[in-house]
Amino acid sequence: KFEFKNFKKKFDFAMAQSVLTHLSQIQIDKCILELKQVMNPGGQFVFTYNNLDYSRGFLYYDHPMIAGGFCDIRFWENLGAKYNIKFITPEIKHPQQQVGIYLF
Repeated sequence: KFEFKNFKKKFDFAMAQSVLTHLSQIQIDKCILELKQVMNPGGQFVFTYNNLDYSRGFLYYDHPMIAGGFCDIRFWENLGAKYNIKFITPEIKHPQQQVGIYLF
């Protein structure tokens, strides 16, 4: 439900390592909407994502997992634009995913 307001605080930093890759497009949108309401100006949300231009499946431990085509960079740029949040892709290396940052 992304009930970040329940903390009754504003945040400068949030992180989602290998979390958003398991969510639907609707859930990701909801997460960013709810984060926007609790992040301080200048706050950063650092997250990992799969930069895919096509749908493919793979095994996550012994369970099949689908990484949807919406996980390409255009999705993240469009979501940032929708909520007036700057999206950047820093030069941070990750062995299997891309790193993105939303600047609030």
